Amino acid sequence: MNKSKNNNKFDKILFYMLLGLFLIVSLVPFHSFLHIKLFNFPTHYLIVGGGVFLLMLLSWWKKDMKFFPFDKSLLFLFVGFSLSLITSVDRLNTLKTLISFFLRGMGVAFIAVRIIDSNKKKEILIRVLLWGSSLVCLLGLVEFFMGYNPIFHRLYLSYSVLYKEILKYRGGMASTIGHPVALAAYLVLLFPIALRFGQSKKSLFAFIPFFLIVATIIFSFTRGAWLITIIMLILYFLKKEYRPSNIAFTRKIFKLILFGSGVFLIIIFSCFFFPRAKQSFIKRINYKTIKNDLLYSHRAGSYYTTLNILRKFPFFGVGMGNYPQVHRLYRNKQTIEHLETPDNMYLRLLSETGIIGTLIFLIFIAFWLNRLWVNSKITNNFQWALICGLIGFLLNLFTSDLFCWLAPQFAFWLLLGVGVGYKFDLQRENDFFK
Repeated sequence: MNKSKNNNKFDKILFYMLLGLFLIVSLVPFHSFLHIKLFNFPTHYLIVGGGVFLLMLLSWWKKDMKFFPFDKSLLFLFVGFSLSLITSVDRLNTLKTLISFFLRGMGVAFIAVRIIDSNKKKEILIRVLLWGSSLVCLLGLVEFFMGYNPIFHRLYLSYSVLYKEILKYRGGMASTIGHPVALAAYLVLLFPIALRFGQSKKSLFAFIPFFLIVATIIFSFTRGAWLITIIMLILYFLKKEYRPSNIAFTRKIFKLILFGSGVFLIIIFSCFFFPRAKQSFIKRINYKTIKNDLLYSHRAGSYYTTLNILRKFPFFGVGMGNYPQVHRLYRNKQTIEHLETPDNMYLRLLSETGIIGTLIFLIFIAFWLNRLWVNSKITNNFQWALICGLIGFLLNLFTSDLFCWLAPQFAFWLLLGVGVGYKFDLQRENDFFK
């Protein structure tokens, strides 16, 4: 009896440690703390990486030190990326990047599979995800309409070059994530879950996270996220269980549309009273700007840069983490010399891990998305919302190297682990959304 109680307490400690890590990653702007080092390591390496490593060991021990099929597939993916050491232009940097990628990403999925093992935990997790991201949204929206970040303005001015660009030229907000594109991708991942959560409750207050997320995505002025959000909304309602099928559900949809119309009117209203909003909208939807970004931008030129790299390093790439070191040597003339990123995670993977590493990543993702899809057909649970979010994030990888941003990377692997570890009962549906 005492042993069972102790095990339950231990489970709770591990669970709340994981939730705490998510909140730390989401609410603390580690991207502007790189100058603060301990033992010559940036703070987030020790806080987040150390926390993940500790939780990996403890959660593995909790499950009798067993390895699940998902763990083996994570090892397969890690080995695939590690093959880039063969042709790496800087093996020490590649080794550091591989360790960092594992601790900030794949290790999180390893933990989630073991720790999020009950419906009660999933319900608490979803609430923490949504209300934590709501705080990120609130800060971002306040930053946009005030014209500066009320909490981190001085810090960002000193240690974030991107923040100055956002304020002066681009539009959008950094919030705690660091850039509008990374922020929007982080929120796109949670968008379908927020919608499902709102639908499952009787109160309109449950839709607050959903509308905060939508508003922040809109005012991030990230066109890719706008398009992907629409695609996800269509995909989400393709599952018939989520469509209006009865009067009560139809009323919820009506309320949703009504509330959404109010948000839209607020956006239109903001354009009249906030010149920055109006200017940003005009700039982002301008035909010439869109055409230029699609055909003649740095991101477009990066396809040719990646092709140049693949001609020299076709199978294993230049080594994970080494794109910045070879950018100037192989870059296309269309790209910006000092912008040492392809602004596309798939291009970065091709450049750094070659055809082999990228193919292994795609196989890994396709396999586990298929497993999630099979589970979502057997049980009516939040799996489908989670799948839509994961797909949205994977589409967003075309717009930025998001695995280089801590919060989006952490959230993606957390939700993938939660989805893979979902246990369902064929005799009785266990869906906390009901």
